[in-house]
Amino acid sequence: MSSLTLVIAAIFIMVVQISSVIWLIVSAHRLTELAESHLKKSTFVENNLKALGSFGVFGKIPRNGSIVLMFLAPDFFERRGMIDAHELSMMPTGLRTKLMMPWIVSTIFSFAFFSFPYW
Repeated sequence: MSSLTLVIAAIFIMVVQISSVIWLIVSAHRLTELAESHLKKSTFVENNLKALGSFGVFGKIPRNGSIVLMFLAPDFFERRGMIDAHELSMMPTGLRTKLMMPWIVSTIFSFAFFSFPYW
């Protein structure tokens, strides 16, 4: 590949990465409390709210991430008694998608950003 192609690809990856981080912050701010209201029986969400609730937007990002982890590994959290699987399955699919998409896009483009020097 020519150096111009690599520069264009790098700029594209960086712009998308920055955009996905902004998207992640905005979605965490808007959707975390809504998702937590659907998970009232979860001790994991309750403990995260106690520990990170006073940090504002910067506390909502890890709380949002922990909710996304519950979707990705529900058996792990259910075996340890941290969530109710029925409560997790009753969450609206649209909300679940809105919570997971920024994390997925950020992960993909973070991998692309860090693997870029090896192209």
